[in-house]
Amino acid sequence: MGIFNRYKNKKNIESAVEGNYGSLFTSRGNSITVDENNITEIPSVKNALDLITGSISNLPIYLYKEDNDGNIERQRDDYREKILNEECNSIECSSNLKKNMAKDMLLHGISYSVQDKEYGDILGLHRVEPRQVQLNKMIDRKGFIRDLTVNYTLNGVYVEDLEVEDFLIVPFSSKDGLRGKGILSTNQDILSLMLSEIMYQNNVIGNGALPLGILETDGRLSEPTAERLRQSWENVYGGIRNSGKTVILEEGLKYKSLSLSPNELGLLDSRKTHTELTEEIFNLPKGMLSSATVIQSEEFLRFTLNPILSAIEGAINKTLLLEEEKAEGYYFRFDVSELLKASFKEQVETVSSATNNGLMTINEGRALLDMKPFLDKDFLLLSQGNVKLNTDGVIEVFNTLDLNRDNDTDIKE
Repeated sequence: MGIFNRYKNKKNIESAVEGNYGSLFTSRGNSITVDENNITEIPSVKNALDLITGSISNLPIYLYKEDNDGNIERQRDDYREKILNEECNSIECSSNLKKNMAKDMLLHGISYSVQDKEYGDILGLHRVEPRQVQLNKMIDRKGFIRDLTVNYTLNGVYVEDLEVEDFLIVPFSSKDGLRGKGILSTNQDILSLMLSEIMYQNNVIGNGALPLGILETDGRLSEPTAERLRQSWENVYGGIRNSGKTVILEEGLKYKSLSLSPNELGLLDSRKTHTELTEEIFNLPKGMLSSATVIQSEEFLRFTLNPILSAIEGAINKTLLLEEEKAEGYYFRFDVSELLKASFKEQVETVSSATNNGLMTINEGRALLDMKPFLDKDFLLLSQGNVKLNTDGVIEVFNTLDLNRDNDTDIKE
């Protein structure tokens, strides 16, 4: 049996996005499909997307190295940090790339960025819309993928058979790490219903179709007369622009106001329901979209952002690091300290507790508060601020009365 007989005779061409965006819900017989273009017309969904993607876009990604003893040191001035934190390519800033990357992961379950390379070095990253990506798979008789290339369209240019290694692929909701299935597919029906309700409310209010009052008469109106009155009323008083006009009635007619409030019309309940459903869809802490608290912020980082950040970190480490660097303990990680930054008072209390208990030096604590070192030498408090261990390994007793005279008046033992 020849080598070619081990493979199927054709390549499977698949979209990088799984699922059908069609909806079971209809409006006047026409299906309403929610996609990446109209999903932000749902206010609560737009708020959730802005909150999540905006938070991620502002987080820096740094390169670290962990040695055999477990010591971790940040590696500064690495050219890849500039691509990830400043300019991802000659036109786009890195924060926008990270924002779109997170959005693609949520909506489509996967993110694709093609690498701009020269002699093996990465010059930049360009986001490719997941729905513009096709996968060419050659599968053998055992079901193993033996050959894989990618077709994609970027800025109107169609590219065929690019190696998969030339992409930064971030799977978030994916079975095989190549194709994603995001909320546009898994929650299409509920999103379609939410958008339908919003469109209905906008049409009702915009067309002045709310039944805010009725016309009464003691006599019986013929069908032509009733139709004439309806047309006349709509022409004069219908629509938002005509609201507030003085009503002039024909003889024998009476106007009775129904006085329907937004609550009676269900508008307020609908907004509340949309917010609660959106928090469930995006795995947000309950109440996060209405009023965030410190506890909710911690839950937001832990349960909402961390899965996305971990997926991006894993993809970056897999793709942008050399095999030798991985073996030597190099890795990329997001710095989430800004998300957890409390008020200045809370920061001072936290730093004071850490320095007083010997967890960090005085100058390390001052650095966390964006303050310059106060002393030439640094100190580690060993017992309630009376005994210190300096960076030279010398134990010193600090004379606080001499602080204003000279830093060298410390009494050494």
